[in-house]
Amino acid sequence: MKSRMTLGFAVATMEAGLLNNEKFVCQISNLKGPVVVVNQYREKAMDSAMFGSHVKVLNVRDRGLSLSRNLAMNALAEMDADFVVVCDDDIHLIPEGIQEAHDLIWQDGGQ
Repeated sequence: MKSRMTLGFAVATMEAGLLNNEKFVCQISNLKGPVVVVNQYREKAMDSAMFGSHVKVLNVRDRGLSLSRNLAMNALAEMDADFVVVCDDDIHLIPEGIQEAHDLIWQDGGQ
């Protein structure tokens, strides 16, 4: 049994549009839990190396927001994420909100 529950993040983007949101890119790079970025593209793929080892980038040519989220959720399950925050590429995270989510998840072993 895991000693701590894991909070993962699923990010959907198109044509690497996430890269236009520098604040969120920085936040993703500094998160402690697993992150999956699904980039739907025709011309502009993304590289996981720009983020760190906790971030997995899936470049897909298929279209659809539900598809992106499902791909991210499946990948996060493989990365042992217990809970997932679903994100679009035009947001910023509120650190206090992430901390509150962590506190709630880890309270009583996440049960």
